[in-house]
Amino acid sequence: MRRFAIALGVVVAAAVVVRIVYVLVQLRNDPLSADPLYYSLQGHDLAHGRWFIEPFRFRIDHVTEPSAFHPPLFSLYLGMVSRLGADSVLAHRIAACLLGAAAAGVMGLVGRRLAGNRAGLFAAAIAALFPYFWLNDAVVLSESLLALVTALMLLAAYAFWRDPSASRAALLGGGIALVALVRVEGVLLFALLALPLAFMVPGLDRRHRLERVGVIALAQLVLIGPWVGFNLARFQEPVYVSSGAGVALAGANCGDVYSGPFIGWWSFACLPERISNDEGVNDRKNREVAVRYARHHESELPAVVAARVGRMWGVFRPLQTIDLNGRDLNAERIGLAASYVLIPLAGFGLFVLRRRGEPILPMLALAVLVVITAALFYGAARFRVPADVAIVVSAAVALDAACSRLWPSAGRCARPRRSP
Repeated sequence: MRRFAIALGVVVAAAVVVRIVYVLVQLRNDPLSADPLYYSLQGHDLAHGRWFIEPFRFRIDHVTEPSAFHPPLFSLYLGMVSRLGADSVLAHRIAACLLGAAAAGVMGLVGRRLAGNRAGLFAAAIAALFPYFWLNDAVVLSESLLALVTALMLLAAYAFWRDPSASRAALLGGGIALVALVRVEGVLLFALLALPLAFMVPGLDRRHRLERVGVIALAQLVLIGPWVGFNLARFQEPVYVSSGAGVALAGANCGDVYSGPFIGWWSFACLPERISNDEGVNDRKNREVAVRYARHHESELPAVVAARVGRMWGVFRPLQTIDLNGRDLNAERIGLAASYVLIPLAGFGLFVLRRRGEPILPMLALAVLVVITAALFYGAARFRVPADVAIVVSAAVALDAACSRLWPSAGRCARPRRSP
């Protein structure tokens, strides 16, 4: 364990270096915009006592309006960084890079738990270098934190499988709540992962399975409930975890993105005019507009959904999607090519895990989650991050198995023993 910890620390340090060098060389003087600017400005506001206000309206019109356009966790993190005095754009970029490096380390721990030390180091090294992770870190997107909390949730899921105690059920529920407090669609993991895992885990009778489900739900409620209550008290229309779904849906449901060259993407031109200064009212209106358009064009939806999912996985107009993502084109191309290698490896890794008796449900649940996200909204590569965490860990398991087969004399490091 000591040697593994040292080696993992070296990999994490390398992940920090890769990210910070990229920031300093490529992005040092680049301004933030759109979502990254929202997070950065809201973090600044939080550090100065302005709790979750709309940062653009505050700076343009000097108006203080409540905002829950994004879930709170990433803004809170940047707010803590700003509170420590690191309040510049560069400081926020570096802070996001540290999250990405930490995520690589936790993916290493997941790999070790599943297949031993070597698999853990493979997972951490892939995560350290995979452009689809460090691109998000460099531009200050919440997906930096999403990768970290998703990896922590995976650790909790496999710990619960090996020892389905109430305390580990609470950790799993807490992990799912953290994912939801970074990306709202994370709430779906209760149905996609927690429920089936609780009823599949060996060694429990029916009553204890139901108790574990209750513990998981209670842990989620404890963590998410205060944010939901805070929002319900601030807006005219009910807002729970986020008020941004309406904008995402409206921008993805109009003629511009239902056919033609941009099918399956998102367009500002689709957004209706603001009808209120209250985010809850605007969110409701945007959702109504999106649902009405989708209902009137039901015959086109299968092709649109297929295009959205295909764009996210890089199998439908991948080069155009890279351009639409608005990030470093060369790094995006490398990330796309790497994903074409990692995804088949991950499939083999899942096969290996299944043969060894490890559950693959947590990995599959993350893949289903991102498919649902893309199908509902649009095909951005960054929506893949939860699945990419599973892909990296599964690919590391495959590489470890291949090494053991090709070089038997090297031996595979022993896997942690199951709890009874």
